[in-house]
Amino acid sequence: MSPEDLHLHLDGPSLSNQEFDELSRLIYETTGISLNDSKKVLVESRLARRLRALGSRSFHDYCTFARNDTTGTELRELTNAITTNKTDFFRESHHFDFLRSTILPAIQARASHGGPRKVRVWSAACSSGEEPYTIAISLLEHFGLNSGWDIRVLATDIDTQVLEKAEKGVYSEERLDGVPADLRAKYFLRGTGMWSGHYRARPELQSLVKFKQLNFIDRDWGIRARFDVVFCRNVVIYFDRATQDMLFRRFHPLIADDGYLIIGHSESLHFLPQLYAPLKNTVYKRKSAGGAEVALPQATAAPITAPIAALPARRPTPAALPPVQKADSSADEDLKPHSISIGDVYSSDKPASVRTLLGSCVAACLWDPLARIGGMNHILLPEGPQDGTGASRYGVHAMELLINALMRLGAERRRLRAKVFGAAHVLGALSRTASVPEKNAEFIKGFLERESIPIVGQRLGGTLPLEVVFHTHTGKAFVRPVQPSGAHNLSREEEQYSLEIVRKVGAEPDDNITLF
Repeated sequence: MSPEDLHLHLDGPSLSNQEFDELSRLIYETTGISLNDSKKVLVESRLARRLRALGSRSFHDYCTFARNDTTGTELRELTNAITTNKTDFFRESHHFDFLRSTILPAIQARASHGGPRKVRVWSAACSSGEEPYTIAISLLEHFGLNSGWDIRVLATDIDTQVLEKAEKGVYSEERLDGVPADLRAKYFLRGTGMWSGHYRARPELQSLVKFKQLNFIDRDWGIRARFDVVFCRNVVIYFDRATQDMLFRRFHPLIADDGYLIIGHSESLHFLPQLYAPLKNTVYKRKSAGGAEVALPQATAAPITAPIAALPARRPTPAALPPVQKADSSADEDLKPHSISIGDVYSSDKPASVRTLLGSCVAACLWDPLARIGGMNHILLPEGPQDGTGASRYGVHAMELLINALMRLGAERRRLRAKVFGAAHVLGALSRTASVPEKNAEFIKGFLERESIPIVGQRLGGTLPLEVVFHTHTGKAFVRPVQPSGAHNLSREEEQYSLEIVRKVGAEPDDNITLF
């Protein structure tokens, strides 16, 4: 305990055994962290600042306030205060030795036999960022920066304060003591002036790492990727056995079939031999356990039934989308309009109106009703190989571009709702097959079903193009058919675009579209 902690402890209210039990229950319910009696002084000293800031007269009053704070702000402050963030670059270096000597060569060998040229690693308790940046350095040292490999590191932590520091990637010179001089010069920029004595991770290093706040006891982690390696080191020592069991079972389906789980030197997985095989130095290989695997729980929510408003049919004006009637809400009248065309994506965390014109294409309108963040894409699947893999790969990529854009703005994937439009038969006079609209509609509905994103409104099929206007903040959608005279130019545009994306899909490997 620091002298400052001691001073705050002596000047403030003392923590009784009953209050410690009360706080311990709240912390366990909120984070899964189990505190024994030896942590009482630590909890008292770390929370003294919060009591002073809020003017709480006792730890009981503080606990009541934190529990009843509907904004969740104080629970976040409580979590940040009691979590321990001890980490270093290349900490427990034998793990990174094993990564370089065994895991990465195996991934490279897999690619040489036709596997994807991609690497996915999860730093599941990243603290202030030293671990994920060390992982990224190790990956770049093995594969190189411009090698054509798709390298991504997901870094998560429950503590929002350390995540903010990690994203900045700025460290004092002492914090980089564990980084060899050549790697320090290669991957960090030296600060000057007021930043003298500090280093910042270079952009090419930072670009590989995505930081995200995650609480292990949340019902839905919002992660859909599968990882070659998961680092979860020196975390479960703070959990009881029931929480440890739950956590490692939830990791299992998120690790690739030939993937690895790396834990801390004082931790063990001996209680889950059916899921993980020990190798050495607390490195485990994932086992295929069949029915023993535990699927990630999915959050459930009542569907949102915002209406689709019908607009009267009218003809399009040449070279531009036609003007749109004003929405029925005066608050929507000043929305800035944004138009998209085939292949485009638009998203916004501010009130906005996005519009497009659809023929055989489909548009997915997605929004998070709680965060009031939404967006739209405009998709036309290419006519690829007979097995449809090229078209499916392109479609998944297009959908993930929209979903990731929304998540970067603050939307939660588990809260997304969808409305889908398009897939009209407007290409009959051209050379392309009549099955294009059906394939587009089938893909968009199948993708959203697989991702557990409910479709709460749709208008698919028909013989006329559709104009769609979507309000990103409310989920309102307005549609109107366009008369046949406007369909021919649209068909030609779709024909030309389809030829372009067939060439793109044929050139892009599958690993380019696996996103977090």
